[in-house]
Order: sequence, then structure tokens, then C-alpha cells
Amino acid sequence: MSFFRRHVVVAIPLALALVVGCGDDTGGGGNHAPNIVSLSVDPKYPAPGETATIRLSVIDVDNDPVRISWDTSGGNVTIDEGRSVWHVPLEVGTFKITCIASDGVDSHSKSINVRTWTPRPGNYYPLAVGNQWIFVDENENTITMSLIDTIPIEHTDITSYVLQTVTTDPGVPEGVSNYAYIGRIENGIDQHGLNVVFGSAETMVFDPWLPLYRFPLIPGESWETKYEGFTTDGFYIGEGKASYRVVDETTLDTPAGTFEHVFQVEETFEWKILNQEVDTTISRKWLAPDIGIVMIDQEQARGRQEAEHIIAKLVEYTVLPDTSFDLIPQPEVAASPFRDLR
Repeated sequence: MSFFRRHVVVAIPLALALVVGCGDDTGGGGNHAPNIVSLSVDPKYPAPGETATIRLSVIDVDNDPVRISWDTSGGNVTIDEGRSVWHVPLEVGTFKITCIASDGVDSHSKSINVRTWTPRPGNYYPLAVGNQWIFVDENENTITMSLIDTIPIEHTDITSYVLQTVTTDPGVPEGVSNYAYIGRIENGIDQHGLNVVFGSAETMVFDPWLPLYRFPLIPGESWETKYEGFTTDGFYIGEGKASYRVVDETTLDTPAGTFEHVFQVEETFEWKILNQEVDTTISRKWLAPDIGIVMIDQEQARGRQEAEHIIAKLVEYTVLPDTSFDLIPQPEVAASPFRDLR
């Protein structure tokens, strides 16, 4: 059994200062205002002092010539070889860009808010078989996370990295491991599946994949998805919502060292079966450039059981050259659950 979600990418034409119609108004029903179908900037988060291309699509059902004008709360818009270009202000912040399309009689305006950001260098989630992160919690238990293998996802060109977690916590039987399955996409990291409970033989596969991290990490940005969960043989085991929020950027001291430009990302994971809550996990993880996760603060509640809370800091790590960038799937690849994770 497989489940597919296909995403269509539409090319948006570049903005022109003058969009010329190709005929007279023959409708006989009076003039119609132009319609601004879409408005965006590329890149999505332009750096202060740089330029960004404005992507604009405008239609006029009367085929009238349409003139474009701009209003901004910062910076200015110019026309460069037929392209509308936003000259980004020197400050980091959120700025409003308004487009006004007029046919000389009626007009239509559309606004977007654009956040400027200075990119932080480094890889915030390096993926390579052999990577290992060792943490110690407040009770002196050791938590070891290791990338131990890669597996192809059936019916797709997606490769999933197998993340194994083991712990010396006395509440977990010796030798028991937990597994999560993750992969890189163009703008982040997706989570494909994980063990239903720590150490269980059953895996929950997400449809669609969970958007674990979305880069660049910018304080205040958030994203979420609703998902359905299935076993590897396609048996439905519930649904829920995963929500993510970048809390802040900081310098963090750990036993493994002091790390700068560390971003705290909070994940709220909710899982229900027949509207009955099974699991609610609030997990805060701190990510450092070229290292990955350096601290974990997680609280998990399963049904009526007492919530479990751990805080763990990185004490040792091994990070190899990232192998995932050559494995990024095409955007139109289906988000299809895979069957064989063991």
C-alpha cells in the first residue's frame, strides 16, 4: 500500500513595468480592474543591502495596457532589463512591498511582507553514516544518537538516513534501541518515520513527511503539518499535527564546547487515534552550525502516564563530511510511505 502527495511547481513570469494588452474591450459590460494573481520575492529571505527579484503575475480580462507602480516601507523598486528589482534596506527586519496595477480606469493592489535576514554560515543538520552525538542528562544517563545506515524509500528516489538512539537510562532495557528515519530536501530536513514507542519493532510512517527543520533558521519563523500515521504494511494507526517554531539564537555552553549562532527549535508533536490522545511531545532542540543538535529539552506524555522530562547536553561528537546534498529529491517526488524500515 502506498500513499502519494504530488506538488506542482508553477513558473511565475518576471514583473514588467508595463504589461501591454493585445485587444480592445469587447465584453460590453464596462471596464474590469486588472488582477494581481501572485506576488513574491526571490530569494524568500533577502540579505540586507542586496537585491531581490520581484516575481509578479498580472492579468487583465479586457486586454487593456496595465501599468505597474510600487510602494515599499523600506528600500525601493527599480526596473532592470525588464525585471522588477527590490533594493533591500540595510537593516534586518520585516518590510511591506505593495504592487499597484492600473489600466488607467481601475486598479488593483496587493501587498506582501518580506523578512530580511543575514544568512548564518554552516550546516545545521549534517547527515552522513558514521555521525554520532553523545549526550548526558541531568541524571548522568548517557544518550547516544548515531547515523548507522541509509535505505531507499520504495517507489521514490528518496534516501532515508537511519538515526539510532540508545540510552543508559535504567528505565529502558539494556540493548534496546530506537530508530528514526530522516532525509534532506532542498530547504530543510524531513522526518519519514520513527518507532511507535522506544524500542518497539513497529514503525510509524508519516504521510506527508514531517517538516522537521526548514532552513534558514530564523527566530520567530514557524511551520506545521497535519499528518496520518501508518505501519510499514499500510495499517492506519492515527493522525495528528506537528508544529515547529524557531525560538531564538544564542551562544550555548556544553561539555563538548561553546557554540555560537545556536538556534533553538521547538517541536510540538500530537498523535491521536479516534480522537483519543496517544502522545504529546514538546521537544526543544538547540542546533549549532556544522555540528547539529547540541542540547535537548524534551517532555513527553503518553495517555494517562506521568509525563517524562529530560534535559541533555552534548559531551562528545563525530561529524563526517555530509553525503546528503547529492541525494536531494526533485520537488515533484511523491511523499510516499515506505514499507521496509527494518
